[in-house]
Amino acid sequence: MTTSSQAPYLPLSRDYNVLSSELREDGLHVAMECSLLPTECPFCASRQLGKWGARPFTFRDLPYKGQPVQISGTVRRYRCQSCDKLFNQELPEVAEKRQMTKRLLYWIGDEGVQRTFVSIAKEIGVTETTVRNAFNDFVALLEEAVHIATPTHLALLEVVALASPRVLALNTQSGTVVDMLATPDKIKLHGYLGGLRTADRVQFVSLGLSHVAMEAACANLPHAVAFIDKPYVLDLVDGCLQGLIEQLVVRLDKATRTALGVGRKSDTVNLLRLMQRVPSEQDAQAMEMLFLRSHLLREAYQLREALHAVYDNPTTTPEDAGQRIQAAVDTMSDEGRGVFAAFIDAWSKRRAHILAFFKPGAWDASIAKLGDLSGLGGAIDRYGRGYAFEAVRCKLLFPERVPAFSFSSPGLSVGRLLVHGAGSSEAGRI
Repeated sequence: MTTSSQAPYLPLSRDYNVLSSELREDGLHVAMECSLLPTECPFCASRQLGKWGARPFTFRDLPYKGQPVQISGTVRRYRCQSCDKLFNQELPEVAEKRQMTKRLLYWIGDEGVQRTFVSIAKEIGVTETTVRNAFNDFVALLEEAVHIATPTHLALLEVVALASPRVLALNTQSGTVVDMLATPDKIKLHGYLGGLRTADRVQFVSLGLSHVAMEAACANLPHAVAFIDKPYVLDLVDGCLQGLIEQLVVRLDKATRTALGVGRKSDTVNLLRLMQRVPSEQDAQAMEMLFLRSHLLREAYQLREALHAVYDNPTTTPEDAGQRIQAAVDTMSDEGRGVFAAFIDAWSKRRAHILAFFKPGAWDASIAKLGDLSGLGGAIDRYGRGYAFEAVRCKLLFPERVPAFSFSSPGLSVGRLLVHGAGSSEAGRI
């Protein structure tokens, strides 16, 4: 890429004449006039035009040899003698809403995915807010040209990236990221789902335990099956189990901890892994040793196994799942219910949406089919830490420049993001 310090200053187009230029302490000041004059009224196409004064204009252009460039001049006003309406002389190549040239807006878009907005603002002599707004305009042009297909199988996955909670919109059928939301709040979720161009394409929506996301999905996609996905339910159960194990480890004597491979009282990783895999003969002996010391742990393990058995069978129906999960909960003691209070609360309040996972077709919309997604937040961090959220989103989802022709994109491959994020600690387009 040509650096700004090497970029030659060029007139905007043949429609402009440079009257003067002066290099001052705050940059290059250029006086221009536009020679393109209107020939007809933009409202009624009448050619009966009369001059109606002029007004000054000032806008920014590409930096010249590392210096800010400010262009000034006057724009003429006209009055149509047929319809009596006023209008201004057209200024080609100017993004008037941002008081800058179009080429500067594109340059900001190009630089914004590689540099901070603060450094760009300093170089062109404007505020960071001006750069951010111009970058958003550039992204809007990209979004008009690059159509990321609305998935039939949509998942809203909350991750921690760039030091804050974010929401990744995934196409679980193609395994791609189709959008990234700045925050998981009500406004962002409703705005994204309500703004989908072909929302009627969405058939299934995979969600976590957030009632805000569920409310947004049900309100904006009422025709789709919104369900709480399998990994969230099972992770909730495993979290309850881990809390119980942590309490148990504190009470174990040193010899037992050594036999179980637990070096410290606070180290529960080995024990939790022991509960999460098919036990070998040696594992079974270790688990029995634990169960003899805690009947509550045996009860908790049995609940976990019962839930996994429900979720591991793709032919399970919502009715069957509801009966089996409720039966497992009913067999728990009061003490066991205390351990699994978080799960039981979710089950009692969100039962319908938990069981929606077992509706025909929802199984194929689960994020579970995409593998381990725990590294997504870290992968995004490695590509974008230190950069504005808008720039990172643009870098992930869109091409480097506004394409000459519109096209459709499936989104960014989740696998590619994970692989590239794991293989590089530097920001770069993928």
